[in-house]
Amino acid sequence: MSFASLFLNIGLTISTILSTAGATTYTLGDTYSGSTFLDGFDFFTGADPTNGFVKYLDRTTAGNNRLVRMVGNDNYLGVDYSSPLTVAGGVGRGSVRIESKKRYTKGLFIVDVKHMPGGICGTWPAFWSFGSGTWPQTGEIDIIEGVNANAQNKMALHTDTNCKTDGLGQTGAQSLYNCALDSPSGASGCDVNAVEANTYGAGFNAATGGVYAMEWTSKSIKVWFFPRGQIPASITADAPDTATFGTPNSNFQGACDIDARFKEHKFIFDTTFCGDWAGNVYGDSSCTKYTGLSSMDSCKKFVAETPAAFRNAYWQITYFKTYVASSAVSSSSSTRSSSVASSTRVSSASSTTSRASTLVTSTRTSSAASPSATKKVSTDATCGGTNGFTCQGSTFGQCCSSAGWCGSTSAYCSTGCQSGFGTCGSISSSSSRVATTSSTKSSSPAAAISSTKTSSPAAAGPSTKTSSSVAAAPTKKVTTDATCGGSKGFTCQGSSFGNCCSSAGWCGSTSAYCGTGCNKSFGTCS
Repeated sequence: MSFASLFLNIGLTISTILSTAGATTYTLGDTYSGSTFLDGFDFFTGADPTNGFVKYLDRTTAGNNRLVRMVGNDNYLGVDYSSPLTVAGGVGRGSVRIESKKRYTKGLFIVDVKHMPGGICGTWPAFWSFGSGTWPQTGEIDIIEGVNANAQNKMALHTDTNCKTDGLGQTGAQSLYNCALDSPSGASGCDVNAVEANTYGAGFNAATGGVYAMEWTSKSIKVWFFPRGQIPASITADAPDTATFGTPNSNFQGACDIDARFKEHKFIFDTTFCGDWAGNVYGDSSCTKYTGLSSMDSCKKFVAETPAAFRNAYWQITYFKTYVASSAVSSSSSTRSSSVASSTRVSSASSTTSRASTLVTSTRTSSAASPSATKKVSTDATCGGTNGFTCQGSTFGQCCSSAGWCGSTSAYCSTGCQSGFGTCGSISSSSSRVATTSSTKSSSPAAAISSTKTSSPAAAGPSTKTSSSVAAAPTKKVTTDATCGGSKGFTCQGSSFGNCCSSAGWCGSTSAYCGTGCNKSFGTCS
């Protein structure tokens, strides 16, 4: 095994340990499923708070028009895909938005979805939760969300003030770390993009979906996705044990008083069209454009005049279950061994908007915590931040990167290095394990991986994916999951995802994949 592979495997192991420490087992609370599923929800029929081109229908009207119905034992929540409309008419496309009658504070929430509306131009589907009062005083948690032709899921938090996350212990790609409305992130909140192609939209539906789990505790809010066939046995047994879940797709933790910022949430399924996010970025996507029309107006025109495009814009939900904590599991209960810590933090330039009416993007600035009088030497490769560990004297390297990881290369020791928690400027001759990412900001799948906003390698921490590929095998295997290069050595050439292999290791056909950094060894670049 190569050193790089060994480091990656060890890094993922410790990442899993960190995510399972303090894990909790749960007992079943409420079950929403079968013929009584809709009884637990209210149908929202007001004007769309996100300014979407949509008309939310009541339960009776939706049922009469077959927008809600049973499909076997599952519940179908769809949209009107037969009525041609006019933008001038002012009435948007028929859809449903259902909100749980009960409110919840903390717990484990699991939804089994076989099909979702995502990956279709003009759509903005979401499964999310929010509290009462003026938004977002009691918080918002976005579990499944995306717009237009997006291929990866976006998870996010929104608060009114004082909530920052550190981006550690997760597999997703994070670009915004401040969740507060009164921060530079504004209404975008703090977001994490899943890197797997089966978490949202067409890829999700092709695999018959899977299970999303959201754990909400006083310390963190985590989201996991389990594809069909890989659902943990403890979930199937209705006794979920988060210690068996592995590293979450998103792990929102850090300088955030979760108990103060998140409380009494309803859970919501909805599908809107255009609106503050999907409409504003419609023009940046691969979706149909109309000469002389703005991004928003092009979106509305497409939604109004192309009803058949939304035949597959539906949710098919097997169940939504809530669980309450039953017992705490100490970190020593894990049988996984620890070694070098590796961060899965990756830079992403894809922006999101909340259900407020403002689309905001920002760049992240990192500030170190004030060092304590006597600092403890890092034993897990983390430094600074809330633990205040120093890299000085550690086995991981003497430099503390801006992301809070110890190392000895330029990615750790140069720009952003925290001198309060180690030395800066001591650069070893060994090659960095961190990849610099770059790409275009758009709502395309590539946006979740790379963008024209450049990010410091140190800001990403020790990366589990480098932009340099492994030596190509004499005969490369065509990718079946949209990944390319890397340890698998898959090629995009001849795949259904596009022939270009981006610097981040994903197949596609737009400039985000085929332009700067495109890997010619695993596809074409043009």
